[in-house]
Amino acid sequence: MRRSDRAIVKKEEIENILLSCKVCRLAMIENNQPYIVPLNFGYTWDDELILYFHGAKQGRKIDAMKINKEVCFEMDCDHELIPGDYATDYSYGYRSIIGYGKISFKETMEEKRKALEVLMLQQANMPKHLIEKLPYENKWVDACAVFTLKVTSLQAKGQIVKKESE
Repeated sequence: MRRSDRAIVKKEEIENILLSCKVCRLAMIENNQPYIVPLNFGYTWDDELILYFHGAKQGRKIDAMKINKEVCFEMDCDHELIPGDYATDYSYGYRSIIGYGKISFKETMEEKRKALEVLMLQQANMPKHLIEKLPYENKWVDACAVFTLKVTSLQAKGQIVKKESE
């Protein structure tokens, strides 16, 4: 990382970025060219960080990931312009994570439902006990692809805007 002064290394600070982000951009290779898609996600982080995604069973991203399960991801949040006295003094506040990992497809109904609950925790801002009570229609669960990304490496960084009162 070029700007080590912006590195974020503590797990709890990285997890705060994960909680703040709602979209993860997933990059893969398709026909020897980069291909990137924005996706809603969920995550778990016990011994290892796992990102959870869902989408259509067919399409470019699914085809690309079935050929090469190694992907890159990016997410960012807390965007804010930092003004300066001169144009060259302007900057931008943000926090971001960039990382790599390997895709795994979930096939059974039970695996898919567990993954969809993780997605709901991230996206719906509902307590876990309410999400666990939501019904699932088997035909819709079966109709979607559910996949996880086991993160093998990541770097987090940021530049936080200092408020006048701080």
